[in-house]
Amino acid sequence: MVRPDRADQIERSIIARYQAGQIKQQIQEDQIINYLEQANDQKHKPTVEFQRKKGQDDDDFFKDDDDGGDSSGDW
Repeated sequence: MVRPDRADQIERSIIARYQAGQIKQQIQEDQIINYLEQANDQKHKPTVEFQRKKGQDDDDFFKDDDDGGDSSGDW
C-alpha cells in the first residue's frame, strides 16, 4: 500500500538531489530502492522534543535565597 505523503517525500528528496547536482543521469531501479530504504531508515529513528513551560527559567532554581549571593560557605 502506498502512502501519498511518503511518496511525496521521496519525490521531493529525489528532486532536491537532482537540483543539488547529486544526480547527473537517469535513475535506475536499484537507486530508487536505495532511496526508499534510506527514507525508511529515517522514519524509524526516534526523536526527543523538550517542551518547556513558558515563564519559568531554569536559572531561577539555582539562585540563592538571600540577595547577597555570597557563596563563601557560611552555613
